[in-house]
Amino acid sequence: MNSLLIACLLPMLAVEVPPTTAAVPQKHAVAVRGLLLCGKQPADNVRVRLFRAKQNKKDDLNQVLDEKVTTKPGTFLLEGNTNGFPLNETNMEPVVSFYHTCDDDAKNVNKVGYTLKIPCHVLTRTVK
Repeated sequence: MNSLLIACLLPMLAVEVPPTTAAVPQKHAVAVRGLLLCGKQPADNVRVRLFRAKQNKKDDLNQVLDEKVTTKPGTFLLEGNTNGFPLNETNMEPVVSFYHTCDDDAKNVNKVGYTLKIPCHVLTRTVK
């Protein structure tokens, strides 16, 4: 029995934190790099999404900051920021969602979703 394993998930600071005033809503940025394994094998072709905030039962695609498919060795790099979001949506509690068929019949079109919250202390503020 195999299971999806997140072998390495490294939140990275994406930009420097400029001096700001508390009255101005802040924009945020985050980047996440990782390696996915299915059992002991790299999990390639897994859809990975970075969301601005945790999603309810159905994904709100307007909240997607970045979306990729893992490469041949099961690696991914996601980057995103709140530039372009309305000022009332610049807060960020980012999560990464994985959609995979690890340990399932390959013919099964229903992918299993798994969500991992990114710690807020790795976020940065931007002024752009």
